[in-house]
Amino acid sequence: MSTPLCPPPPLVLATLAILGLCPIPTCPAQGNSTSAPPAPKPPPLPEMPSPALVREAMKRATTFFRREVSFAGGYAWEWPTDVSNAFGEDHEGLTLIMMQPPGTPSVGQANIPSP
Repeated sequence: MSTPLCPPPPLVLATLAILGLCPIPTCPAQGNSTSAPPAPKPPPLPEMPSPALVREAMKRATTFFRREVSFAGGYAWEWPTDVSNAFGEDHEGLTLIMMQPPGTPSVGQANIPSP
């Protein structure tokens, strides 16, 4: 006589149910084969912004970064939100330029156009 198969552990079932991949069944060996109601559908995704809107936002961000954050075309590693100072490896100051990532090279790579 074969033993009835039980479902995976509760944590696995709960995870799958949250993802909407399966209902939460109970073990048939326990004599209860009912399942929980299906998980509610997630809300629909918002519409993607238009390419023109994305281009304009990127242009504004790049302009701000070049005019307000850089010093002589170079960049430090990090800044506070008010851009009152610049920080790098054991250094800080408004005229700081870091030549290794995540400084100037990383900013340059972010501004290279994609194919």
